[in-house]
Amino acid sequence: MINDEHDLDKLDAFQELSSSEQDQLIEWCIKNFKKIKRINRSHTSYGLKHKFENSEEGFYITNGAFKKAMLEAGFEYKPSQSVDKNWCFNVSEKSITILSDELR
Repeated sequence: MINDEHDLDKLDAFQELSSSEQDQLIEWCIKNFKKIKRINRSHTSYGLKHKFENSEEGFYITNGAFKKAMLEAGFEYKPSQSVDKNWCFNVSEKSITILSDELR
């Protein structure tokens, strides 16, 4: 169970999801985000998780659960800043733009 705001950023939060929710989230990440070689620092895990939550298939997830799902989907990451809880991933800007347009 998630006890405080710091737990929201822990990867273990992914385990709080049911196995079908885990699969749904991972598949959504694979379907909607195209991998690129470099890290895209224009978007963080926190912003990208909201794209999932606002999608037709979406449901509430923590930042930590989203980060773990992206790792499971095969994405690479770097913290957005040295002490930041948010991560940036190797996601193409074009795939984020297409997704944003679809969510409008």
